[in-house]
Amino acid sequence: MKIILVFASALLLTGCADIERVQKLEARVDSLEKQLKGKNEAEAERQKNLENCVTVDAHDAYWDYVKLNGKPATNNPGAYSAPRYVWDLAQKQKDSKIEECKLLYGR
Repeated sequence: MKIILVFASALLLTGCADIERVQKLEARVDSLEKQLKGKNEAEAERQKNLENCVTVDAHDAYWDYVKLNGKPATNNPGAYSAPRYVWDLAQKQKDSKIEECKLLYGR
């Protein structure tokens, strides 16, 4: 009878230690999951900013340069005429903006 009592006591004590260990592990897993979620959200935000910068800001840099250095077409609203070097420099402005975007939001 005493052996059974000692054995039961030993099981209870090790069971409590296992419960504490499991609770600590669960807390650690929760912490790691929150960190991972934060990293994933930051990565999604970075990617969104990169795409916006490359598509919108670079496009705007191109057309801002053309509008400043070209002339609106008289018979076609929204169209511009400019010498070839203006178009080339506008493309360089766009390329430069894309490189800036990569530096700002790239990995």
